[in-house]
Amino acid sequence: MALGHFWKNSHAEALGAAMAVANGESKDKNLAQYIVGQVHHAQGKPGDAITWYQKVKEKYPDARQAIDYFEEKRIALEEVNVYRPGKDVELKIKFRNIKEAHLQVYRVDLMTLYLREKNLSKITQVNLAGIAPLLEQKVVLGDGKDYIDKENIAKLGVQKEGAYLVICRGDDLFTSALALVTPLKIEVQEDPQSGRVRANVMDAVANQYVADVHVKAIGSADADFR
Repeated sequence: MALGHFWKNSHAEALGAAMAVANGESKDKNLAQYIVGQVHHAQGKPGDAITWYQKVKEKYPDARQAIDYFEEKRIALEEVNVYRPGKDVELKIKFRNIKEAHLQVYRVDLMTLYLREKNLSKITQVNLAGIAPLLEQKVVLGDGKDYIDKENIAKLGVQKEGAYLVICRGDDLFTSALALVTPLKIEVQEDPQSGRVRANVMDAVANQYVADVHVKAIGSADADFR
């Protein structure tokens, strides 16, 4: 009966019928406990769902998988973030089941890093051993029992123009990001047939094109900057 109500999305009725069996000693007790977990799951109550899934995780692989899904830890930052001078430098932290994030901010020479790494894919993984961070801060995210993906904003106390490498740790997980404080904006035109690339460089704050700009470019299949 409980299963039938559940299939019909009649959650209140399904919960009432399943609870009577789940708290008893019949041969259907485990199935009823599993159904109670599923009802809480469907109702968006992961904490209650986990409590009931724990009772039958050895009998129902799906129950164990559901627990793993809810309790998975995640933390991430957008890889590259651009800010205009005078604006707050805020990083969006995406997380799941993480209590707090520890941030370390380093000011870096972006051109040197880029010339060495060739592209942005590994810039956030540079070796910073022996280099002191410009600043460190802690951001409280929650109680570590979110069970769903959430977001929080970290305000970084940086104002000067430049490139900042941000290393973020949440529990035993790490992520990183590059924060660029610059008035410059590049709009690129590409002609695939000729292989030509044209870079239009603007001062986004003054809303005008910039003179005397030094542009370096490298292709995905090229070994040298041009």
